[in-house]
Amino acid sequence: MALLPWDAAGYAAWLERHGRLTGADRQAIAAQVARMGERPRFLLVPLLRAGESPADWAETLRGALSQLYPEWRLCLPGAAWLEGLPEPPPRPEQVLAVPLPAAAEALPAAFLQAALAAAEDDEAFVLPLPRGAVLDETALHEFALLRLRHPDSALLYADEDCLDAAGRRVSPRFKTGFDPELMLARDALGLPLAFRLPLLRGLGGLRREAGPLGVALHDLALRAMRRVPQEQIRHVPAVLCHRRLPEDAPTEWEGEAARRVVREHLAACGHPAARLRPVPQAPQWCAVDWPLPARPPLVSVIIPTRDGAGLLARSADAVLRRTDYPALELLIVDNGSTGAEALALLARLRQDPRVRVLDAPGPFNYAALNNAAAAAARGEVLLLLNNDTDVYEPGWLRAMVAQALRPEVGAVGAKLVYADGRLQHGGVVLSPGPMLAHQLRLAEPEETGPQGELILARSVLAVTGACLAIRRQLYLAMGGLDAGALRVAFNDIDLCLRLGSEGYRIVWTPEATLMHLESVSRGDDASDPERHARFLRELGVIQSRWAVELARDPYHNPNLLFSWQGSGLASPPRRSRPWLA
Repeated sequence: MALLPWDAAGYAAWLERHGRLTGADRQAIAAQVARMGERPRFLLVPLLRAGESPADWAETLRGALSQLYPEWRLCLPGAAWLEGLPEPPPRPEQVLAVPLPAAAEALPAAFLQAALAAAEDDEAFVLPLPRGAVLDETALHEFALLRLRHPDSALLYADEDCLDAAGRRVSPRFKTGFDPELMLARDALGLPLAFRLPLLRGLGGLRREAGPLGVALHDLALRAMRRVPQEQIRHVPAVLCHRRLPEDAPTEWEGEAARRVVREHLAACGHPAARLRPVPQAPQWCAVDWPLPARPPLVSVIIPTRDGAGLLARSADAVLRRTDYPALELLIVDNGSTGAEALALLARLRQDPRVRVLDAPGPFNYAALNNAAAAAARGEVLLLLNNDTDVYEPGWLRAMVAQALRPEVGAVGAKLVYADGRLQHGGVVLSPGPMLAHQLRLAEPEETGPQGELILARSVLAVTGACLAIRRQLYLAMGGLDAGALRVAFNDIDLCLRLGSEGYRIVWTPEATLMHLESVSRGDDASDPERHARFLRELGVIQSRWAVELARDPYHNPNLLFSWQGSGLASPPRRSRPWLA
């Protein structure tokens, strides 16, 4: 059963507290609009088909006409539609007459194309509206504010939920900031979408050959990804669209259509060899198998250790005998082992030509141990691995290396689980509080996460160094882990954030699943006063060094609590109700 951070009653209670506008809210919005020196403009385009009537579109049209922000125009195909509106527009000039193409061509793509040809305002944003998509009354106001904060914006999107048969709002879809990795798995943007008019014209609107309308919108967003920089695609963390629940689940044909447009996107991006397959738990979604070179590069697996023979024996066996990657070396960094059992194990492991043991006695400094191994490594790819890990399937390293070799990827993290199968690491969620949390920690083995976050590869700001892949030259160019200020804790987070600041993406993949006992070899820092003081010092370093990133993790929706605190709905951030500021 998929993990949900709310049930129907919980979301209803949350909406009662946070999802309803008061009269004072509406007055504040009107006052804010009146103060705007510039007013972004919007063009609303229902994606009409031949033979449809205003009655078929009453709900969607009512949402368009309810907007509290006034600078919009609605495309309609003639006087009959104007007369059939559920209510008149505030001003007659807010309707733009667009002839409906001939019946033989009257598909949603054709009407959108006609609307783009009729539009004259190149500064406007265009919102394509499928039937059954109802804009929240604050939608255009929120988009206008985002556009004013970021004048270079080219594509805007927001959160959404569904309307059940009784018209109740259910099944919220709280989204992340723009994630090009997640866009390969599913349509991570959804609705509402607002395209700058020249961008949408340049893309040619919807492609009829893309398939069902939902797939065609995904295809449109993928093509926009190739046209504009990632930072010009921006997200409002507020529910601004309500969609009727589909009567039928997606068909396998729709899933294949989605994979086809993703395959075309990958080919256009220079990745024709990447293979797609359905995700077993959700066949309408895609998993991407990135190719390895014909001669896979040597990987240096780095395991720091001190004594703990049982743990090291298990992790070394996992790498050397239960991993199917064809070219690897194992670098064991011995931080002063003294136990007879550990010394005997190290002596045995040295007999394997794939193993080197690097002696590194002295106080424990996780960053320095890994840096020393990276300097001595012969591999093109480094795999940082804790000695308290074990593998479940032989292909885990192939999946991580294939990701790490992509030029745009900085580091790759794995799915780590506890011995009982519950999730330990699904990516790191950054926050300004006292802890940096692991995404959806303690999720049960069968849980897929909201919108598949536990079964789909996705971007994150950081991953744990307990199992982290990175190209060796990139690791060295970044200066490795910070062995001065971050000897033990947070050096992996710091490395990932430094990579991100240089334009690299951090990818978490569920295709590599390992067991992690989490610090069993060192114990809990909080149990030792000296180690706890060191932990707090290092936490202070990361909080001061990365204050901006900690204040807002773009890959985590601020309306949600997914962390060590538990899963649930949070109070909405002030930015999702900016008229209250």
